[in-house]
Parts: sequence; structure tokens; C-alpha cells
Amino acid sequence: MKFIINAQTLQTELAFLSGVVANKSNTIPVLQNIIIASENASSLKISGTDLDVSLSCQTEAAVSEPGTILVPMGKLLAITKTLPKTADMTFQSLENGGAKLTCERASFKLMAPEFEAFPEIQEPKEGAIEIPTDIFSNMIASTIYAITQEESRYTLSGAKVEIDESSMRMITTDGHRLAKSENKEITSKTTIDVLIPRKALAELAKICAAHQGTLRFTTDPNHIYFQVGSRSLSARLLSGQFPNYEMVIPKANDHSFATDVTA
Repeated sequence: MKFIINAQTLQTELAFLSGVVANKSNTIPVLQNIIIASENASSLKISGTDLDVSLSCQTEAAVSEPGTILVPMGKLLAITKTLPKTADMTFQSLENGGAKLTCERASFKLMAPEFEAFPEIQEPKEGAIEIPTDIFSNMIASTIYAITQEESRYTLSGAKVEIDESSMRMITTDGHRLAKSENKEITSKTTIDVLIPRKALAELAKICAAHQGTLRFTTDPNHIYFQVGSRSLSARLLSGQFPNYEMVIPKANDHSFATDVTA
């Protein structure tokens, strides 16, 4: 495989992938790499995963020899940060895995296993629901702070998302606080009720902030899939029984107040 890509273009995508790719504490070393595959002569697909959350980004590149390679995420990101943003980077796959990277007078060897060692990343499914990215971002920002930080409280380590014919709701709690965000403009004839992990929501918020328009998402029994522009994120859903939040919210509360807020 051989291709040329702009340093700034690559660094932009690596910044998103860095939040998803497994770090050195992970017990599966291959997950510290990203997989780069040619889509056609003018674009690449770059993907990373920690097995719970996966992200794939499509970006422009000049591909002269199609193929697929693995490269170490941490080392590649460190290199791109030292290069001029306008510089072009040339990648040439190595025989035993990894790639040779050249840029102007600099040259690097990025050693990695062959791409067959990398786990398969789930692709987005058909039949997606469309939601404006600003609405989804606001719902995440309004609720993510109340997700528990305690790993032992598994069912509380994400957000409960419900969509039905009346509205879309996102609910989080850590056992002491409860946050609920509701939008009555987003509806679905098919009821959706899923638990999305905190990490997936945090990374999705970053992706939505860089995209003006809509996101599409769909689910299967074990995963949720988001498509935001040229980037697609999938996550393993949480399982278990989320607390009955409707029992916590007072039904006959007659106390309320309104105030101005600033971003």
C-alpha cells in the first residue's frame, strides 16, 4: 500500500481516534494500533477500537497503491504534531506489517502487526433515525455530568435513551443526582430504549461539535451505530435494569423558576 496525505488532514482525524483507541493499559496490544484502508484512489478509511467503542473516519488522500495497513496510534499522532501543517506525508507499507513514513527530509518506521490481527469493526446498519447534531449535543451536555464514575455501578455508567411517538429522552443518574433532557421534535414510530456508555457519548459529542447538520443512528440487540458526516461511531450497549426514573421525579410539584443562562 502507498498513499500521500496532508499532515493537518491526518492529524484532525487522529485527534478524534485518540479518544477511542485503547491505551497501553489494555491487555490486547494490537488495539493500540489503527487500521488504514484505501477506499478508492482519492480517499482512505481510518479506524480504531477498544472493543467497546469503535470509530471510523473517511478522509482525502492520494492513493497510488491500494491496500490495508496497521500503524501504532500513539507514535503516529506524536509525529504528526511535529510536522508542518501544510506538509505532505507519504506512507509505504512494510513487508512484515506497519509502514515507512516520509515527510520532507524526515523518515520514520512505524512497526505494527499485519492487519489480519486487527478485530473486525462493526459497520452502521440500515434504517437509521436522523437527528440534528446540535440537538443531540445539547442533550449530552445536559446529562453527561450525572453519569456515575463508579465502575461497579454498571447500569449507571451510561445514559438511558428513549425515543417513541411522543419525544426523545436522555436520562442519567449516579444514585445521588438525576438529569433528564427531553425533545418533543424527535419522535419514532418504533420505540427505542437503550443504554449508551459514557465513553461513546463523550466521543460522539466531540464529533458532533465538528459537524453542522444531522447524525443518523440505528441499533441492534447489542450495539448502537452513529453516522456523523464522514465519521461513524459504534458502541457496545450496556445491559441491565436502569432505575425507574419516573418514580423519582415529583408529579405534583408546584415549585418552579426561570432564569437566563449563558454558554
